[in-house]
Amino acid sequence: MFKELFKKKTLSDRLKGEAISLGLCQQWQGEWRDNSTRDELAEKFIRGIDFATKHNWPSPEFIKKNFEPEFRRRWGVYIDEEVAITSQQTEPSVLVFLGKNEGTLEFGGFDSKDIYVRHQGKLRIVAAGKSIVRVTTYDDVEIDAEAIDDARIFIYHHGGKVRMSGRVAYREREQAQG
Repeated sequence: MFKELFKKKTLSDRLKGEAISLGLCQQWQGEWRDNSTRDELAEKFIRGIDFATKHNWPSPEFIKKNFEPEFRRRWGVYIDEEVAITSQQTEPSVLVFLGKNEGTLEFGGFDSKDIYVRHQGKLRIVAAGKSIVRVTTYDDVEIDAEAIDDARIFIYHHGGKVRMSGRVAYREREQAQG
């Protein structure tokens, strides 16, 4: 057990040091406990997704090496996977796709999702019912977004190709670094 605690602390310290070197603000530095658990690290990644995306940090390879697929999926993080997500599944409200993901995401009812897609992801996103889906794209992704019924999809485009049909709003953004 001591060895496991030491390993977690080392992972937390390493990530904190890297984040500081990338310009992590003083507030987040002060809030970052030195012995953050893996769940706390995952929560930091999701809460700080704008910082993580801006710096392409931590890398998909680092995340894959240090967080097993089941753990990542529980937090809504997918790396180099075939995905098929439907509104019947219990998913977090924020989904992050890194690397070469491919698949279909289907939402309905009153679902509300924030989706971030980087690198070479190829996703078909279908929103139905009264669902609202916000999709932020980067790099060389390919997104096919379809909104049907009273659903809305909002695309925040930093990079990649987007095909749209239905009630889809599109906003061009500055390309992320990294």
